[in-house]
Order: sequence, then C-alpha cells, then structure tokens
Amino acid sequence: MVSYISSRHGRASWWTDDDHKSAIKTNTEILPHYFKAKVAADEHLEALAHKRQSQGDAAFQAINLRPGSLSDDPPTGKVSLGKTKAKGTVSRADVAAVAAALLDREDTRGWFDLLQGDVPIEKAIDELVQNGHNGLEGEDLERIHAGRPA
Repeated sequence: MVSYISSRHGRASWWTDDDHKSAIKTNTEILPHYFKAKVAADEHLEALAHKRQSQGDAAFQAINLRPGSLSDDPPTGKVSLGKTKAKGTVSRADVAAVAAALLDREDTRGWFDLLQGDVPIEKAIDELVQNGHNGLEGEDLERIHAGRPA
C-alpha cells in the first residue's frame, strides 16, 4: 500500500516537536478527509497482517510505503527510508523504485516512511532489515490489532 508520511494517530518516537506539529496540521487542517481514509486503510492492513501472522501465515508481506510530498523531479535512486522527518519531498519515480525493491524481497514488512535522501535504495532497505525496523512505534497496536477505530 502507498500511504503518506503523516498518516498515523500516534506520535512517531523519532519525530521532533516540529515534525509532530507538522503532522497534526497536515492531518487536521490540510488533508483531514484524506487522513481519515488513509489512516483507516493503513490500520486495516496492519490488523489483517497481524491476524494472518498469528494464524501462521508467515508469507503475508504487508508493506505500507509512506512517502512525503510527491514531486515530478527525476529519480535519484537515493532516499531516506524508515524513520524520517515528518515532512519533505520524494520523486514519484523514486517511490515506484522503492516499492518495487521492497516487493522483490521476502524480508520486508511494516510501515516505511520515505523521503529523498542520500542512501542508495537497496542499501537503505538492507539497513532497515538488518536493524529490525519498526515504523509502527508510537501507534496503539492493541487497538489496531483488535480492529477498533481511534
């Protein structure tokens, strides 16, 4: 799934106060209807992934790619992926390249925030996997996994 970087109810533990304020403004003033739809879809995917994994379906690969503002700039092949700031840009072409690279692997699952950066895409993904990335930090997983709305 492709979502957007601020689509979350909780505060990401790696965000600064300015990042958090920016996310709140985006979600309540700029994109309130989009936020409601996207966060509901994001949380539904996470609840489904949790259910399938708890039933032994280890092959289910739930990926939620969460880019910043999209640009029509040419691709750079370099990104900031994982725990990023709450605002910034990334080219549509780089979003597509990251999505394809994540889907080409069997060891990627979870929420991945994405901005333009300076790390080659494959290296950025390798680092996330090696570090046990968890982009769901700060979310109420008990509520999400139970399928309850916020």
